[in-house]
Amino acid sequence: MKLEFEKQQINNEIIRICNYASLKISYQILMLILAVMSVIQMLSSGTIVSFWLLIVGILLPLFVGRLFRGKQSMSQTFILSTLVEKYKYSDSKYHSLANSFLFEVLFLILWQYSNQRGVNENYIISILPSLMIIFTIIIRLGCYFAFWMLIKYKLRYNRL
Repeated sequence: MKLEFEKQQINNEIIRICNYASLKISYQILMLILAVMSVIQMLSSGTIVSFWLLIVGILLPLFVGRLFRGKQSMSQTFILSTLVEKYKYSDSKYHSLANSFLFEVLFLILWQYSNQRGVNENYIISILPSLMIIFTIIIRLGCYFAFWMLIKYKLRYNRL
């Protein structure tokens, strides 16, 4: 019975760490895309919507992280502590990044909605927020499965 509980706890830790690592990578890629798009939009059309989304995306994890920093439980122990240290996982970092990612996607949805209401002469620019949402979600899912297979492989062959 205890072995089953430890096995389940190890699987839960792997899932949380894979979620955090994939979220971190997809959020960084989203910020990179927003930085490139803000430069392109400022040079071509003079709009700064993606620039403001970039600023919000940079500052939001800092503010949300302060909310979750005090709520982290110190009594939580991990069986795979080397894995937690390697990926620099903590519950407060994960929750702040997850909430920031959620808000950033909601802001992209609002941007897409405002693009649909106005008349835009360039079709690619009008669907750009939707493309960014789809791309970051695909990146997040792909990274999740890649990290999951990598961690399972390293645990199986004791290469952690």
